[in-house]
Amino acid sequence: MEGPPPDADGDLRLDLISDADLFSFLETLSGNTGAQQELGAPVLDFKAAAPASTANLATQNSGSHSGDSSSGGHPILNDSSGASRDQSQRVSNHGEHESPAQRGLSVRKTSGDRDKNKNAQRAFRQRKKEKEKAKEQQLEELMERLKVAEAEREQLTRHNTLLERAIVARDRVAAEFSDAKTAGGGGYGLEMPKKQTRILRPALDWRDNLEWTPDDTLQLTLGEGHPQWELTGSNMDPSVINEIKPIWKGLVNKIATALVEAEKEPGGQGPASARVAVLVAEATSIPAFLARLSPLLIHQWATAKLGDVRFGPQNPTQALWRSIEANMMLRPEQKTQLLGLRRTLLQTMATLLQERRMIQALIKDVEGTMNINKEDLSLKMWQLQEAVQRLRANVKAVHDTKCRLFSAAWRQVLDRIQCAKLIVQSFPFPPDLLSVISCLSEEAGEPSAGEMLAQRAPPAPTFLGLQPPGMAPLTAGM
Repeated sequence: MEGPPPDADGDLRLDLISDADLFSFLETLSGNTGAQQELGAPVLDFKAAAPASTANLATQNSGSHSGDSSSGGHPILNDSSGASRDQSQRVSNHGEHESPAQRGLSVRKTSGDRDKNKNAQRAFRQRKKEKEKAKEQQLEELMERLKVAEAEREQLTRHNTLLERAIVARDRVAAEFSDAKTAGGGGYGLEMPKKQTRILRPALDWRDNLEWTPDDTLQLTLGEGHPQWELTGSNMDPSVINEIKPIWKGLVNKIATALVEAEKEPGGQGPASARVAVLVAEATSIPAFLARLSPLLIHQWATAKLGDVRFGPQNPTQALWRSIEANMMLRPEQKTQLLGLRRTLLQTMATLLQERRMIQALIKDVEGTMNINKEDLSLKMWQLQEAVQRLRANVKAVHDTKCRLFSAAWRQVLDRIQCAKLIVQSFPFPPDLLSVISCLSEEAGEPSAGEMLAQRAPPAPTFLGLQPPGMAPLTAGM
């Protein structure tokens, strides 16, 4: 193996050879120890010098030993560890004044620096998000405050409008009260009617059942000439229908018997016709009394089965009412009057139902705008009370309208014989005069009840003026 090339001065250039060649060269020198000893040169212990770095060896060879050479042209390596340490120290001191670029090293961040940088960036992003969130919350709060302010403004506007309406209504009521008091009305709408206990004797041809009250007593002779049975407001409960059933059945039998004899009397004049008139007056007074005491009772009466229905239809059919209408042999003027009553009833009902929907909408609106404010509550309660009174009056008007129609039909349009036929032939079901009138309307091509109620109702006629064409004003009740 050839030795390392010398430099210009004849010294070895250890920095121009690789580490592998250097160690191979040093091993070769180790094998020539005997020759070196013969020449009197010091022997280098390579094992002891092995820990020294390649850079230190290159520095030693190019440094203080660069001028030392043997007579044979080979460098003499001195075995002096102290010199090696001095050389290493000089190299180390020399490196302190070199820059990282001069040393050929790159600046790398440690893991600790990277973690600090990530934490700082994370904290910065977190602070940015918090600031943005705070701005959004502030914007939402401002929007909520704006909505509240707008709602308060609208509420104040409605409050002022309602207050103006209340003042107008108060002035109107005060004016009506003043006019009624001046006319001798004694304070319209502010005085309760006095209770009167009366004995009602429908055998005397009753007409004014709209004034009947629960304090009255209905006495029936049942065609015997003296009171046989009484009906009072104190026993007005659902069980009273069962109590009425045997009474009604007895009346139907007596009317049927008297009707056979009355049809034989010429001109409808005679004792049998008079007996039919009394029995019909008492029979029609029973549903009239129930209707004036409780709308619920008259509804139960209209749907009740007053006799045994085991061997017949369970419910009345349209064919039944058509046959009864034919057997009643209504005159043309009677048909005209009954159809006029029907039209008036349905028109009035449509108007009242439309008014009821308006009142219900008003109540709902007042309840939806009611606040805890004391002044606002007092105004709303006054409006609710007025609306409830109007609703109660509306319900009563609907019921009174029905009572007037049936009263007019039973007591003014139909004669006693026709009423008797309707009562007898409809048994065991209650007599349904409205179904008979519906049959007449179908024959005449009149609109159905649903169609007339769905039409936009004209202004409702006054109740005292409820009368069909060709009739005197109606004053009777049921």
